Amino acid sequence: MRQGSPVRHSERVALVARRREILDRRARKIAIMSRVRRVEAILRRWDPIGVGPGSSAPSDEYDGYALRAVSMVEAYCTVEQLADFLQTLCTETIGVDLDRNESASIASQIIEAVGPSVTSQERTRGS
Repeated sequence: MRQGSPVRHSERVALVARRREILDRRARKIAIMSRVRRVEAILRRWDPIGVGPGSSAPSDEYDGYALRAVSMVEAYCTVEQLADFLQTLCTETIGVDLDRNESASIASQIIEAVGPSVTSQERTRGS
């Protein structure tokens, strides 16, 4: 056995591990972006100010809020916590009043579309 072989082998192992890490990171990024796109679609249908994203307003009118919503869901927020975020978003950022039932409905849709495997009952309890 040549002396250089063990080094080359360990370099190959490190290279394979690095490639696997890059692929895992890419897969995670693709999964996150898929969740963000689903939430963007929900927010566009929601349209709390009635601007019609894509028709009379830019199609990305509410897209800037999607990543925050996804992050909250991935951190196991409850429907109530996400509805609070939507309420605050409407009243303090957008400047419109939003019916609490509507924000809870949208929050439920977002959690359904994005949610990690946590049951509704666990979310309601805030577990």
